[in-house]
Amino acid sequence: MEVDLLFLAVAGAMVFVAAIAQSLTGFGFALVLAPLLSLVWEPRHVVVASTVLNAVLSLSVTLGNRKSVSFGKVGLMLAGALAGIPLGMLVLAKLDPNPLRILIGVVVTVLGALVYFGVTRPLKRERLWLVVSGVVSGILHASTSMGGPPVVLCLMGQGYSKEVVRGTLLGFFGPLSVLTVVGFWMGGLVQVEALAVGVAVLPALVVGTWVGASAFKWAPIGVYRALVAILITVAGILSILTGLRGV
Repeated sequence: MEVDLLFLAVAGAMVFVAAIAQSLTGFGFALVLAPLLSLVWEPRHVVVASTVLNAVLSLSVTLGNRKSVSFGKVGLMLAGALAGIPLGMLVLAKLDPNPLRILIGVVVTVLGALVYFGVTRPLKRERLWLVVSGVVSGILHASTSMGGPPVVLCLMGQGYSKEVVRGTLLGFFGPLSVLTVVGFWMGGLVQVEALAVGVAVLPALVVGTWVGASAFKWAPIGVYRALVAILITVAGILSILTGLRGV
């Protein structure tokens, strides 16, 4: 579609909301942005633009919250993601992403409800599960830009503080997004239009990031957990609706 001022205003509003979610919880940028923006823009453009913006946001916030990042956990998840990204690129380039969005949406909605009601329990062999969640996240991140749920659920179930969960997620999604963009570039999947829109909505990204970071300072752990669960569940429902729309 032709990129005009109305489209940029709508995209900017969506980016603003998505940036608040990411900065507040440590994830959720693509979960919020991808289903909404896909309603008015080509899904492949959405994936590329969302991934680029996610990299900018996550890396910038991580720099200011380095003490909360568990770099050992980030390394394990990234190791898994490196294996998952090529598979996700194959899905993006060759397959219809809508059935995948529907499947993701169903799983994410159920898991979000489990987090909300506190049904999740700490996982044994955490290092293995961190790698596995990284693989799945890499596949989903490269194919739909919605790679958050696997690693979020893995960390939330372990009972870490909100600072560690948020910091570790941001520390993971920054490098993951950079690696994914590099993969897109090498695979010829980066479009000039997607990059141009990404640059145009950067002010909305900056303001949304600041609002989310400010809200995080006063949110108790109970509120934080509820916000994470609600965000996951809503994103799952949006993913289902987006996938059904495209079938």
